Amino acid sequence: MGMIGRAAGRPGARRRDAGREAGQAAVELALVLPLLVLIVMLIVDFGRVFTSYVALANAAREGARYCALHPGDTPGTQARVQGELDGRLVADTAATECLPVAPGQPVTVTVRATFVPLTPLITGGPITLQAPATMVIW
Repeated sequence: MGMIGRAAGRPGARRRDAGREAGQAAVELALVLPLLVLIVMLIVDFGRVFTSYVALANAAREGARYCALHPGDTPGTQARVQGELDGRLVADTAATECLPVAPGQPVTVTVRATFVPLTPLITGGPITLQAPATMVIW
């Protein structure tokens, strides 16, 4: 008779085996859980970066629209960009400028912001996001 026959003959053999399987599952969970948490954090970070970039692109578009209507008004353009971001993201307003150009010429407004990820060890720290937008002055 093999091991199966002997284990089947003992009354407490099945209970001990069930305890070993539960312990094995706990060890496997302890080994896999950090990797799963890291993957979830990276997915959340990707979503946050994408959302931040979309907000930055919308703010740049709004700033370019304002600059096209008011050429040369850099403080007004910066205020319009910050108003569009509505506190969701802090833009580097020094990089945002509205140059005076002639009618029929394009004006480009670039908005930059620093994004701090949840997983700085993987990404290497803060990331600089940049979104340009161009409109023609009429």
